[in-house]
Formats: sequence, structure tokens, C-alpha cells
Amino acid sequence: MAQQQQIQEFIGKFLNLLVLSVLPFTSFLSFHFFKKYKKNYAEHLVINTFLLGEAIAISILLYPVYYFYSDVVMASMLLGTLVNAAYFGFGYSKTFGGNILKNFFKALVINVLGLSLFVVSMMI
Repeated sequence: MAQQQQIQEFIGKFLNLLVLSVLPFTSFLSFHFFKKYKKNYAEHLVINTFLLGEAIAISILLYPVYYFYSDVVMASMLLGTLVNAAYFGFGYSKTFGGNILKNFFKALVINVLGLSLFVVSMMI
């Protein structure tokens, strides 16, 4: 319980840095998921940075939920991930075309795998 509290404090203190640190991993994954559109890694980094900024602006609407339900960290993280994936899926559909639902699932996989790769790289 004390260790979970320390992790929550660390994440709360450095959340912006952590979110930006995951960005290269998600860009790498989107580069591979959307390879047929012939955009280079730098372009994917710019696209994902823009989408992340917009998703953060949208997630400000979720702050009351996080405030009132701060005990349920996993549920709030899941909600944030779904909102990010929804916006990223929309953004990918507008950028690359295609089905919004298919791009939502691609964005969800990209976000989860990007976060997983970040965590693994931090453990190494």
C-alpha cells in the first residue's frame, strides 16, 4: 500500500514528463502500423505529438472524474487510455483515411504497446 502511494506520487509529480517519454515509442509503432502510407518516422512523431496535445486538451474535461474518484487509479487510467485511443483513432482516420473503428483499435494497440515498451525500457 505504501509502495502504491509512492508510485502515485511519482506519477503525479512527473506526469507530463512520462507522457512525453512514451511519445517516441507510440510514434515508432504508428510508423509500423501505417507503413503503407510512406511517411517517415519524423512525420509520425509530429502527427503523434499533435494528436497527443489535442488529446490532453480533451482530457482536461475528465479532471473532475479523476478528482472525485482518485481512489480508483486503474479505472481512471483505463478511461484516459480509451479517450486517447478514441481521439488518436479519429486523428489517424483523418490523416491516413480508412475506417474510424479500425483505426480506434489500432490506436488502442499503439497506446498500450507504446506504454509497455516504455515500461520495459525503463526496467532495462
